[in-house]
Order: sequence, then C-alpha cells, then structure tokens
Amino acid sequence: MVRKLDPEKRERFLSTALSLFVANGVQNTSTAEIAKEAGTAAGTLFLYFPTKQDLIEALVVKIAREQSETITAMLQSGQSARETFFTIWQGSIQWFLENMEAYQYNQQ
Repeated sequence: MVRKLDPEKRERFLSTALSLFVANGVQNTSTAEIAKEAGTAAGTLFLYFPTKQDLIEALVVKIAREQSETITAMLQSGQSARETFFTIWQGSIQWFLENMEAYQYNQQ
C-alpha cells in the first residue's frame, strides 16, 4: 500500500526549512531541527524529502516557481522586448522585497 503524502505537511516542512535556513544557515540547520520545528518526527520529514539535499532543491524550485508565476502574471501580450524585460526586472525586485526570507535564502 502506497502512503499518500499530505501537501500541507510538505509545505509546512518547506516553510519551516526556509525560516531555519535563513536564521541559522543551511549548513547549521539539521533535518531533526526542521522536523521538530514543524511538529513532526524526523522520520516523517524523510518520507517527504529522503535527504537534506532533496529538501534544499525542493525549496529552490518552490521559490523559483512562485517568483515565476508572479512575474508571468505581470506580463501583458503586446509588450515590446524592452517593456517585457523591464517588467521581469521590476517584478523580480518587487517579489524579493515582498518575500525577504526567499531573498536571504537565495543569497546563501
């Protein structure tokens, strides 16, 4: 029987990892700390992310996807290349200002 994983729990792990990585650094944050802070056992975390590297990569993908979706929604058909570039540039800066933890994580 295949266990169905809870998407909300996955998001909680990612959110918790982001906060701890920003506060303590990626190298100084253990998976046990992430699981504890998320309110679960370490074994539960490994059901979602078999390794710490998998968690790190999932967090990078999540941040990139959220930023991309926001910027894509800002783009309008018919924009010139210059306007499109400016929208992407401005949208990136705006998104990171509104998501400071994601910015701080990316800086690591």
